[in-house]
Amino acid sequence: MHPLINRLSRRYLVIIIVLLTAFPGILTGCKLIKSTIRFREDIRSATYMVPAVSGLECRKKLQNVLISMVGIEEVLPDTTKMTITIRYNSRELAQKNILYAISQAGFDVDDILANPRAKAVLPEECR
Repeated sequence: MHPLINRLSRRYLVIIIVLLTAFPGILTGCKLIKSTIRFREDIRSATYMVPAVSGLECRKKLQNVLISMVGIEEVLPDTTKMTITIRYNSRELAQKNILYAISQAGFDVDDILANPRAKAVLPEECR
C-alpha cells in the first residue's frame, strides 16, 4: 500500500475516534437488524399465563405472531404450566404491546380477554 494512503487512513481513523469520544451520543440507538452488533439493549424476560398454549397448533400460531414482532428475541411456551416466557428488548417493545398482540391474536392472556373476532377464527382447540 502507498505510504500516503496509509497515512490518510490513520488520520481519518483518528478523526473518527476523536468524534466518538467527544460526542458519545452519535451512536445512540444504532442497530444493525438481525446482527450481533447492537447498542443500548435492555433484554428482559416476562412470563404470561396463556391457557390455550397447551395445543401444538395453538402454540405454533402464537409463536409465529410473537416472533414477527420487532424486539422479541425468543418465545418459550411451557405446556405443563400453560405459560409462555418471552425474551424481548424493552427499548423496542413494552410489555403492554406484547399483551395486546397476544389478545389480538385471539388468546386469553393473564387477566386480559382475547379479541372475540380473532378468537372465533382460531381452531377449536385454541378457544
